[in-house]
Amino acid sequence: MKVKVNSMKKITTILSRKQPYFNVISSDTVVNEALHKMNFENIDYLIVMDDDRFLGLLSEHDIFSKAMMKKRSLDQMTVREAMNTAIPIVDSEESLEYCLKIMQIFKVHYLPVFDNFNFYGVVSSNDILNEAANNPSGFFNGEKETPVIVMD
Repeated sequence: MKVKVNSMKKITTILSRKQPYFNVISSDTVVNEALHKMNFENIDYLIVMDDDRFLGLLSEHDIFSKAMMKKRSLDQMTVREAMNTAIPIVDSEESLEYCLKIMQIFKVHYLPVFDNFNFYGVVSSNDILNEAANNPSGFFNGEKETPVIVMD
């Protein structure tokens, strides 16, 4: 018996072309500094890591919604207090279509990607849409996400 898995593009297709992630911040950083870094580097999110351990993501939406809810000053709130930890994660071998579906279901724009329990990077909905626009053939080719078992 063989397990035949479809040949859709994997998330590693995008991550292998992206530069190494540089938008990392520690959880004890003050949110005001995080916003400054996001603005200076013109990025939408930061990867929150302590001692090479992935903890979550921080976006502008996270900052402003939590700061407003807690009525805290941005120079008194830490990244740990504002970051998003309730986000789905995906394996590096997942297909782009699967990742896009997960983003739609959970209403997120970023997915942390892991490879054998090691943090591999972050893929965004823009990354996936750019891949679809630049390589439309084979992206949504109608194949099912579930493996098909073939009996010999």
